[in-house]
Amino acid sequence: MEQLYDEFIRNKGFVMEANGVTVDKSELNSNLFKFQKDIVCWALAKGRAAIFADCGLGKTLMQLEWLNKFVNELTVKCL
Repeated sequence: MEQLYDEFIRNKGFVMEANGVTVDKSELNSNLFKFQKDIVCWALAKGRAAIFADCGLGKTLMQLEWLNKFVNELTVKCL
């Protein structure tokens, strides 16, 4: 029974392929800290990503910069 459950759990896993873009950190908003630029670059490379940063770490600025790159520079429509 345990072996069947382990196989069941293994079959549920998947790896989401990155379908984003690579952006040089120097092209990002200069108001971002280095760790924020790292997160934005990661999210841009993934294409679809959620930024789960703690309170006060600048999620809004990171998300706006992510959106700015997609809408203005990569001409992708976003909500």
